[in-house]
Amino acid sequence: MANDLSTLSLAAAGIGFLHCVGGPDHYLPFVAMSRVGVWSLRKTLLVTTICGIGHVIGSALLGLLGIAAGVLVYEMQDTLDPFVKFESGRGNMAAWLLVLAGVVYCVWGVSRGHHHHGNEAVDEPSTLERITPWVLFTIFAFGPCEPLIPLLMYPAAKVSLLSVVFVTAVFGATTLLTMTVIVAIMHRGLQNVRLTWLEHYRHAAAGFVLVACGIAMILGL
Repeated sequence: MANDLSTLSLAAAGIGFLHCVGGPDHYLPFVAMSRVGVWSLRKTLLVTTICGIGHVIGSALLGLLGIAAGVLVYEMQDTLDPFVKFESGRGNMAAWLLVLAGVVYCVWGVSRGHHHHGNEAVDEPSTLERITPWVLFTIFAFGPCEPLIPLLMYPAAKVSLLSVVFVTAVFGATTLLTMTVIVAIMHRGLQNVRLTWLEHYRHAAAGFVLVACGIAMILGL
């Protein structure tokens, strides 16, 4: 049992890391929004962490619900399929929500950019900018960690409930750590980058990043 738990824990750490690194949607939206919103590193990492927690908890609760219902402990793969399909559906929905949020922010950013040309003093944070962290949290809480249930919680359930909790915690901690480290590195790296020609339309550019991330999710990239 100890060997099984060790193997699953190592797998959880590796999958959590690759899950983040391979998905730009786990860090680019935060970097883009922190840049245009002039967020401090502390605020950026706080928003990233809160969104990451919501991202992991959503799938973890669904997996635990399956275990409580006695579904994940059976060998038959077809008993797991409804949960995997539900997670996939949530993933597609989250991707489209990210695209929609990006389109709205992009259109608003173009309008703000035109207005800014005519009034250089207009630089007050708008209502849209203030609610952006909550929009990101909603999208990430709705978006699933696809590999968590079938690759980790399902095998761990065959060992013990404690194994499920421990493996899920390892996956979650690795996911959060990877997200925050990447965001911190990119945030620091972009501090000295100045794109004067794009300044008036920086919000539109951030919206484009959100759209691109959502499309990448839809395409499975």
